[in-house]
Amino acid sequence: MATRGIVTTVGGARPWIARYGDGTSPAQQPFQSLRSAQIPIEAAAGGPIRWRQLVESDGTHTLPETWVAEDLPTPAIVAGGQGPWSYAPGGTIAFLVDGAPIGASIAATPGIIDASAAGPYTIVDGTISVSIVDAAGVVGVVINTHGVVPGTAQTAAAAAAWLNANAVPPGAGVAFRDDGAGVLELATTDAGSAIGVMLVGGGALAVSLGFGNPTYSDMGGGNVPQASAITAADAVAMLAPQLNVASPVVAVYVNRNGAVSVATNTYGSTSSIQRAIGGSTFTLDMDSSVHYGLG
Repeated sequence: MATRGIVTTVGGARPWIARYGDGTSPAQQPFQSLRSAQIPIEAAAGGPIRWRQLVESDGTHTLPETWVAEDLPTPAIVAGGQGPWSYAPGGTIAFLVDGAPIGASIAATPGIIDASAAGPYTIVDGTISVSIVDAAGVVGVVINTHGVVPGTAQTAAAAAAWLNANAVPPGAGVAFRDDGAGVLELATTDAGSAIGVMLVGGGALAVSLGFGNPTYSDMGGGNVPQASAITAADAVAMLAPQLNVASPVVAVYVNRNGAVSVATNTYGSTSSIQRAIGGSTFTLDMDSSVHYGLG
């Protein structure tokens, strides 16, 4: 019986030709040889391929069967990195797809606990126990005045500044601030839908700051779980609904290298995509070159 599944190369890297001496269909077991050959073919071609069975001039298939790998037209693709990235809420990324602009932005809010009323606030000695929630879990933080207090009533802004400087541990992940209307609030320094803060105990200090209920919590929000640690999957989930609200339509996905890719919905050498410098305050590690399809 003739040897089956032999794959040879003609004319350099392409085309690849598979020959089946006994005439078996590539839909049967020998087709595995075509499939195994497809990986180096795609690598050489820079894109997907298809198999075409050669025919004689009268339209009948050649014997032995001969299948030729051909390049398919490909979309234009711009690929980025794997992350994670730390980007500020409100950051934007813009693309030109076949010359048409589209874009997306990061929306993320912190977890916030508001005082029950506007100041002034008389800070008393004591501690407040807080739990901070992020994508990695829950971390406990103790806010401690260390036996020293300002001694006079403070506005929300002044109380926040004093507490952040004297009572909140460095790198704690939370900070006091004025909400803009004279109300003191405790907010996470990170933001996103997986970020939260819970006040779990406080006594006199909590009451003096308007946090009378010692067991309530608040979660952040937005289109990323954690703005300081955006993964490739997070980026895809954030980009896809914003980039596809109108034409041009694109594909947004995590590629086989674990990185973010954005591809045109058009194919061939006239298709193009570019991360636009103007309008991009974050990059996802994508370059700003113009990328074209093949074919």
